Amino acid sequence: RVDMEVTLPGEGKDQTFKVSVQWVSVVSLQLLLEALAGHLNEVPEDSVQALDVITRHLPSMRYTPVGRSFFSPPEGYYHPLGGGREVWFGFHQSVRPAMWNMMLN
Repeated sequence: RVDMEVTLPGEGKDQTFKVSVQWVSVVSLQLLLEALAGHLNEVPEDSVQALDVITRHLPSMRYTPVGRSFFSPPEGYYHPLGGGREVWFGFHQSVRPAMWNMMLN
């Protein structure tokens, strides 16, 4: 287990957070392969979630994540909707098991 404090600049005042990182478990992709091959009745959700987290990492660094979607601020195009709202374009992403394969939606 690793414990640390992280300070992030805030609006007017820096915010300090206590962060703990702890090894929890190993995720087996072998069980997922067996499920996709039809040898298991249930798809291991921890494997699906692990793949989802891995494929969402890079978009989360480049875009603004909201739920399972990613948005980018408008470049050269500004369309206010009023009330402090504006149009941002985005896309949805998730990893899901399908027949004999994993799909990136």
